[in-house]
Amino acid sequence: RYDYDCIHINVAFHNCPLDRAEGKYGEYLTELLTAIQELEPNAKVVFATGTTSSDKNENGEWVFNAETYGLWKDRRDEAVAVCEKLGITVDDLYTLCLEINPAKADNLHFADNTGLADQVCKYLNEAIAEKAK
Repeated sequence: RYDYDCIHINVAFHNCPLDRAEGKYGEYLTELLTAIQELEPNAKVVFATGTTSSDKNENGEWVFNAETYGLWKDRRDEAVAVCEKLGITVDDLYTLCLEINPAKADNLHFADNTGLADQVCKYLNEAIAEKAK
């Protein structure tokens, strides 16, 4: 068993069991994050929201389409509400993707993760610095 300073976690579509995928994401996430807090009470938990998905535009470029991927925002909003209730910090990668529109290799994967990695590092560094006090 380890004594973690920080646990930076993401639970998006691939991580949610299929029997809990429809309408029960918040319930599943609450159970999971509560268990992490109980198992690692000294760790700072940071929840990273899911990122965005994309469609090809008329120029063949991968671009975010809010109409097509409303469920991603719904999951993000549900996760933020759960984290607020549990006192967990949110690393909002979804909103960051909307702001910086990182280059995509396909509809789900990024060609350049630099902006995302920078933000994850920021949250990890802050959590570790807070633990060192």
